[in-house]
Amino acid sequence: MPELGTTHWVLGQSVDIVCRDGVSGVTGVLGIGAAASLPVQLGFGSCATVFDPTAWVGIHQTTLGDWTLTIQLPNVPLLAGVDLTNGLRARIGY
Repeated sequence: MPELGTTHWVLGQSVDIVCRDGVSGVTGVLGIGAAASLPVQLGFGSCATVFDPTAWVGIHQTTLGDWTLTIQLPNVPLLAGVDLTNGLRARIGY
């Protein structure tokens, strides 16, 4: 079963998003967007997302099973307290 994890999201610092035990050779896309208040059904059986599918961006695409993506959070005080999600929930802090 694939696992997705992240370090703490702090303004002005880098964040590591890590996937372990994914399926190699299959294209996967990591998206990030505004958190939805309830899971949104995607119409494929029990497939659902916890972010708003109308307001997200793909930030990483890979066919590797294990990967780490490092992103730099901007030091923009207006982002403090914003809830983001990519299957994990992250609240941007100081």
